[in-house]
Amino acid sequence: MRSVRIGAGQGFYGDSLLPVLDVARYGNVKYIAFDTLAELTLAILQKGRKKDPDAGYTRDVVPMMRNLLPICYERGIKLITNAGGMNPPGAARAVAQVARELGIPIRIATVTGDNIVDRLDELAEKGYRFENKETGEALGDIRERVLFASVYLGARPIAEALARGADVVITGRTTDTAQFLGPVLHEFGWAPDDWDRLAQGIVLGHLMECSGQVTGGNFTGWREVPDLWRIGFPVAEVYEDGSFILTKPEGTGGAVTEATVKEQFLYEIHDPREYITPDVICDLTTTRIEQVGPDRVRVWGTRGRPAPHTLKALLGYSDGWAGEGYVSFSWPDALDKARAAEEIVRRRLEMQGVRPEEIHVEYIGYNSLWGALAPEPQGELNEVRLRIAIRCRDREDCEKLSREFPPLYLSGPMNAAAIHGTPAPRELMGLWSTLIPREEIEPYIRIDVTEVQVEGAPPRPAPAAAAPAADRPPAGRPGAGAPDRPPWPAGKPVPTKGRVRLIDLAHGRAGDKGDASDISLFAYNEEAWQILREHVTAERVAEYFRPIATGPVERYEVPNVRALKFIVHGALGGGAPRSLRSDNLGKTMAAALLRMELDLP
Repeated sequence: MRSVRIGAGQGFYGDSLLPVLDVARYGNVKYIAFDTLAELTLAILQKGRKKDPDAGYTRDVVPMMRNLLPICYERGIKLITNAGGMNPPGAARAVAQVARELGIPIRIATVTGDNIVDRLDELAEKGYRFENKETGEALGDIRERVLFASVYLGARPIAEALARGADVVITGRTTDTAQFLGPVLHEFGWAPDDWDRLAQGIVLGHLMECSGQVTGGNFTGWREVPDLWRIGFPVAEVYEDGSFILTKPEGTGGAVTEATVKEQFLYEIHDPREYITPDVICDLTTTRIEQVGPDRVRVWGTRGRPAPHTLKALLGYSDGWAGEGYVSFSWPDALDKARAAEEIVRRRLEMQGVRPEEIHVEYIGYNSLWGALAPEPQGELNEVRLRIAIRCRDREDCEKLSREFPPLYLSGPMNAAAIHGTPAPRELMGLWSTLIPREEIEPYIRIDVTEVQVEGAPPRPAPAAAAPAADRPPAGRPGAGAPDRPPWPAGKPVPTKGRVRLIDLAHGRAGDKGDASDISLFAYNEEAWQILREHVTAERVAEYFRPIATGPVERYEVPNVRALKFIVHGALGGGAPRSLRSDNLGKTMAAALLRMELDLP
């Protein structure tokens, strides 16, 4: 059966530039795909483009390509990235300049048509109200504050760009999975209605899109993961029938086990029975995941249904300003001092007539991540940092907050430690998710291919070949999944009566989708799974998170991986681009839930 090897190069804007070099050198891959965009990233890129019209793409694409192009040109590896963000042509020009400086002739394809901010009035005239996908509200007066509007495109344009001979494909807002499904479609020519194989391709992309999160990064069993300092990014051997084996470059750190794969499998997908993408709707409750060797996990069996008639669009709009300030206090009575300083700052803001729409207070070292869910400290804290953040309509009110922190060093509680400088006020961005018929978007998608000409360049190489064994990195120490030790959490004892914390029954991972926290729990064994199913209800989880979440909780059972998934609405302060919280992406929310206790008979 035919197969192709695909590697992951990046999981977000700002990811390490080092692991992808191991993928290129030692992964024996034909394609490397980079997922750089998130909801928060689009907001960041739009702010950058407001200051500089030539910006709007992820700036790390330049050093990334400078390091990678010589290796990839030599081996015939093709690169696919959504680093174009709000400005794919700008990113393509920057990459072309790097190629010219390196003397490497390449073909660069740009995929555009996702940016619809200039088409909003045209679409409104056709009767579209841009109803909020969650609430059903019309866009209304937010229209005047819209800063960007991007539609999530699928994998077909990427496959077409590769068919036109592109060595580098640069897109704007595609789905995270499209970067990986695109080259598979190009290689195998799956039909647009081959739903089961397309669904497998989506699972492939979903598992690989967050780079090290599937190879032992951000993993509950992190102590069992070797050499995180040189974590290997995932590599997949993908077969024509849609099944694939997930692994990593030989000799790199990290681990590929059923547990690491499962934690990524349900990450940020909401309803696992209906994972909606532009290419196919997937039923993840049908997927099979099996360890087939050290650092080798086979994935197959996902069922798919016809793609939706609409595409998701994300609009970002101006939503006020945020200001913040910090001050640290030492023992003795560090927490009391921080609370007294908070009172001083609040009263001084009142004296100046500053009335924030929201004020958020954290005591870093005590409750900055979980707020009211944090347990009372045991014993005296050695140090506490007070953080106050406010949201206001006016930038000037936010600036008044930052000016009230320096006086605390001389006129506040004793033992204050200076923080050099305070952050400047930042513009907040609200997010608005809506659906638009495909026929209003897909005819506007453009694929442009540019050839970078270089005199005297070496001939174009053949497709990628395996790296010689002598070039492989030295093998790391044995870790999870090594032949002489079973992958974590094999053999982990599970309590079945008395007072039990969820972390004794399950491992988990959490992420964000707008203002919702997306939390998955994976039972250690069948006995623990039955306890979770019976006792960890949506009502119980909603009550547990009530101190920090404002919305309802949805619960889904995923028996094929013995998992429960919870969507906790109203948990992230309005979503990452407007949240005042330290954990604005909800990464620690699974740990918060794993701390919950059950009384088992």
